[in-house]
Amino acid sequence: MKIINLDGSFRILKGIKLSVLDKLPASTYKVNFSPMQGFWLTKEDDFTTGVKKVYGNQTQRIDKIIKNYEDRDRSLGVLLSGTKGMGKTLFARMLTKEVLKKDMPVIIVPHNFPGILDFIGSIKQSVMILMDEFEKNFPRNDSDDGDSQEDMLSLLDGTDQTKRLYVVTANDLGAINPYLLNRPGRFYYHFRFNYPTPEEVKALLQDFVKPQYTKEISEIEQFSSSISLNYDSLIAIAEEVNRGYAVKETIGDLNIQADGATERYTVTVLFKNGQKFTKDVASDNDDMYLDIRVNSTWSLYTSEAAEDRTWVDLAAPI
Repeated sequence: MKIINLDGSFRILKGIKLSVLDKLPASTYKVNFSPMQGFWLTKEDDFTTGVKKVYGNQTQRIDKIIKNYEDRDRSLGVLLSGTKGMGKTLFARMLTKEVLKKDMPVIIVPHNFPGILDFIGSIKQSVMILMDEFEKNFPRNDSDDGDSQEDMLSLLDGTDQTKRLYVVTANDLGAINPYLLNRPGRFYYHFRFNYPTPEEVKALLQDFVKPQYTKEISEIEQFSSSISLNYDSLIAIAEEVNRGYAVKETIGDLNIQADGATERYTVTVLFKNGQKFTKDVASDNDDMYLDIRVNSTWSLYTSEAAEDRTWVDLAAPI
C-alpha cells in the first residue's frame, strides 16, 4: 500500500510500485475521466500505420510541421480536414511516430470530458495533443455538456505559456467555429485531404493489383474518373479484383458510393428524327439516372425530388 499526500488530500493506492516523475516519458497516452477520480492517463500502444507506401505529399507535410514546431517558441495548431477515408487518420499516425522520435509524448483526447481543456493546460511540458473528429466531440459554442470550440481559443492563441502541438481532425468544416478558420495564429496549418488525383489512383492500383489482373486497371481508372473514390474504396476494389472478380461485379457489390461528393455529367440524347438534346446533370449519390418517358410527348428529367425536377418536352420522332 502507498499513501499519497496531495496538498492535504490523502489517497491510498493498492500495490507497492510507485514512482514520481517530473515529466511524462515519450509514449502514447489516452485521457480518461470519471466524476469521482477526475482525470488520469493510461499508456497505449504506439500507433502503427499498417501501410508500406504513402501517396501524395504527406511526408513533406510532416517534415514541415516538425520543423515549424522546433523553430517556434509557442504552441502550434494543425487542422486536418476532409471526408472519411481520405487519409487523415493515417497522416496523424505518421506524425505521432515522428513526434515520439523527438522525445515528445502523444496524448489522445477521445471525448469532450468536463474540464478537459483545464486538464490539458495543467500538463506543463512539450506534448502533442491529438483530437480526432473534433467537430463531433466539441460543440461550436458554449455548452453545459463540456468545453466548446470557443474555449480552445485561449490554448491555441498561446496565452498558456507551455508549448504544445495541437492536432485535430474534422470531417465537416461547416461545423468548425469560424474563429478557428482562416486564423494561422490558432491553426497555423490547415491540411485538406481530398480525393486521390488520377496520377495517385494509377500509382495505387499499380501497387495493389496483382500482375495477372493489371488489364483491369484501366476499367477501374475509368470508373474513378466519374465517381470520386477515396483510398479505402480503391484498395477494396483492388482486393476484389485480385480474387478474380470482374470490376463491374465488384463495384456493384462493394459498399461504395459517392460519399456526398457532387458528380457532374453532360448527357446527350439522340432521336430517330435527327433531334439532339444535351443536358448538364449533377448527382450527389450513386442513384442518379436519366429517364425518358413516352406519352404524347417525350420528356427527360433527372431523379431529383419531384419539386426540383427539370422537365423538357421533345417532339416525337418521325
